[in-house]
Amino acid sequence: MDLTTIPVEYVLKAAKSVKKLAYLIAVIGAVTSFGTQVELLKSWSLTTAFAWGIAATIDILAICAAIALQVPGFPDRKLVGWILVIALSTSITANIIAGLEVGAGAAAAHAWPVLAYMLAELIASRLRTYVARVQVAVAATVQPVESKPEPVHATATVTPVTTPTQAVTAKPESGKAKILALASAIPTPTPEEIAVKVGVKPGWVKHVIKTSTTA
Repeated sequence: MDLTTIPVEYVLKAAKSVKKLAYLIAVIGAVTSFGTQVELLKSWSLTTAFAWGIAATIDILAICAAIALQVPGFPDRKLVGWILVIALSTSITANIIAGLEVGAGAAAAHAWPVLAYMLAELIASRLRTYVARVQVAVAATVQPVESKPEPVHATATVTPVTTPTQAVTAKPESGKAKILALASAIPTPTPEEIAVKVGVKPGWVKHVIKTSTTA
């Protein structure tokens, strides 16, 4: 049978219901059998306190074992299961002995509540094992969710590349422009000084200044 097709939630709810009912039967069995055990022990010439103590330890031991069996992954479940069987068997035996004083029917009636709890606990234990198998089968079919990395938005700055053909070469300043620029300076240098700076003859400097003034 394909366990992955079984609704896990339904199985878990059923297991919880069975566990609650098993505990209810355990309470009924403990209440009904406790008095029978006490009366049987007192008939054997035991004191009331001692009879109550022995009967209480039988029921409490069974309760301890039942609680331990509810722990998931408990490593000593088999050992604890045997302890529960011993405690319940002791209680059943005491109830049968007490009931036999009246008859076989009374013995069966006294023993039944404890036997009913033993059977209910067996059903609960088998159901717990089945739930674990279903959960493992369903978990094996679940694919891990891969987290997608968030996109990274990067802004690129593009720097235009200037090719040699795009380079602008400034025209060199002409000789006349240099002469006129120097001549407009204050204080005004002499034509000879301008000629030395520009690298031309003083006569040419004078001609340029004169021509620009008359233009």
